[in-house]
Parts: sequence; structure tokens; C-alpha cells
Amino acid sequence: TLLIEQVRVSSSDIRPDRLYGVSTGGEMDAIHVEWLSVSGFGSNRSTAFELELAGMGAIRGNFLWNPVESLISFNPLNLATAGGDITGEGCLWLRAPLGLSLDLEADVLDLDAIRASLPRFAGGEGGGVPDGLAIRLNANALQSGGTIARGVEFRLGTPRDCQGP
Repeated sequence: TLLIEQVRVSSSDIRPDRLYGVSTGGEMDAIHVEWLSVSGFGSNRSTAFELELAGMGAIRGNFLWNPVESLISFNPLNLATAGGDITGEGCLWLRAPLGLSLDLEADVLDLDAIRASLPRFAGGEGGGVPDGLAIRLNANALQSGGTIARGVEFRLGTPRDCQGP
């Protein structure tokens, strides 16, 4: 069932430190959404989207909303950042326990450029990995501070099955 043919939202702020299930250990700068565009949204239907984040880059791809499982699956997922391009897939669980699981690939990533584009934390010790967050990133090369690491696999958190229970 098609629910929305096309929607575009411009100029909005997201406060990650105030979202349900996210503990950042202190205040965090807002993430400014330049625009979000969604085309052909409906339940159990592949939907194209584009999200442009000020100073951070863009996320483009398709998602599938499964209302029975309260699950949004992303495939493909393409992230264009100042530090390089990242591709992959993943899912967002919208019921308890809330969670985001991403399986990503990159050729070369500049971690210094990515770090410089991320929102700043103010105060707090940081809370480690937020509950429900799982990321696997394979990169041919990671660059940071003049050092290059090749053939890197990075894992954070425990991944959830994006196919449902």
C-alpha cells in the first residue's frame, strides 16, 4: 500500500543526546538536517531516500518498512562523507530493544576528516557503545594522523538479525 508518494523536509535539527535509548554521557551538538527526501513510501515496499546532513555528508539508498516487526531495513545504503564513501546495508529496530545494526564496506577512509565532521560532545565521560548499536566496517585502508592501516575490519556492539525474529 502506497502511503506517501514523495515528501521533502528542509532545515531541521536532531539532538542525538535526547533520543530514546541514546546515552552520550553529556550534551551533544545538534545534527542539522539540510534536507530529507523520501519517494514512494509504503509498508513492505522498497522506498528511495536521501538525507543531507550539514557538514557531515549525505546518506542515500532504499529502505523497506515492516510494520509487523517494527523494522526498517536499508539496502543499499550509501554514505558520502568528507573522509570517504561507505556502502552497505543494515536495519533499524523500532521496538524494544531499540537498535541499529549496520554492515558496511569502504575502500579508503580518512578518520581525521570524519572525526572533524562529527557533532561535538560537551562534558561527561562518554557512555561507551549505546545499547542496541552494532556496526561492522570493512575497509581496504584507514588513514589517521599520517598512519595508514590496510585490510581493516572494525566491529562495534552485537549485531541483530535484520530479517526479524
